[in-house]
Amino acid sequence: MDCDCAIVGAGPAGLHCGTYLGRYLRRAVIFDGGRPRASWIPVTHNFPCFPQGLPGREMLEFLRKQAAMCGGEIRSEKVLSIGGSNNDFHLQTSDGVVTSRKIVLATGVYDIPPEIPNADRYKGTTIRHCPICDAYEARGRKIAMFGHGDRGASETLWMMHYSRDLTLLTCGHSADEIEPSLRKKLRDAGIPIMEQKVAGIEEKGDELGAVILQDGTRIEEVFRGYSTMGLVPNNDLAKQMGIELDDKGYIVVDADKRTSVEGVYAAGDIVSGDVAQVVVGMGHAAIACISIHNALLR
Repeated sequence: MDCDCAIVGAGPAGLHCGTYLGRYLRRAVIFDGGRPRASWIPVTHNFPCFPQGLPGREMLEFLRKQAAMCGGEIRSEKVLSIGGSNNDFHLQTSDGVVTSRKIVLATGVYDIPPEIPNADRYKGTTIRHCPICDAYEARGRKIAMFGHGDRGASETLWMMHYSRDLTLLTCGHSADEIEPSLRKKLRDAGIPIMEQKVAGIEEKGDELGAVILQDGTRIEEVFRGYSTMGLVPNNDLAKQMGIELDDKGYIVVDADKRTSVEGVYAAGDIVSGDVAQVVVGMGHAAIACISIHNALLR
């Protein structure tokens, strides 16, 4: 057997699993198949012990070093499929086959970009995806909310706690997609709904700057944008293994982070029912690894 536990995903949850299992004297292999969502965080102020804030990439580097110091092996390989069963799993990766007694799926989620030109250029900088993480820094400023339908309206109304200078940009979708009571709340709050498509953005240093609509209308002096388009769980491996998912595609786990397939655990944003936050995912990792160690002892 190549390892006690194979961890699929090298975000905060996956890397923290490597630290916990290493300190349990377990051989853990962490598969880093791409850029984790946390790497897009410019500066997080929700991560404990860093009152000045911590860039996402720097945070991940700290977590990688800590996992490696405890014996975790990090491989730059993509896991393509997983077969076998409890205590005898076989992972087909981009570089070969790895055998493992247990599995942790920490595959995370994907942020759906807003429907604007060159959306990826602005991701994590002047357009953000997590107001829980950083709306505090935008409090009282002019904010553009990119989205449509009830979700776009609801998240815009939620942002009123931080700023009353809000505009909802539906990017070509009709305001009629929004449930009437939500439209009334937006109207009563004085929040305009702009239905035209976005033609472009002119950034102003670290600020979003101007949003230009297709008819030439300019929304000036915007501090920051937020996408309300939601998340897509990276659940391909879970589906392939027949693991139970909720109605949104997230992995269902019990209190010990065990999935419906024996020997397979899940941690981080891919887990059903929790908010997508770094500290929450790392908490999942601790719980899962305690459970894994005790299962291996038995």
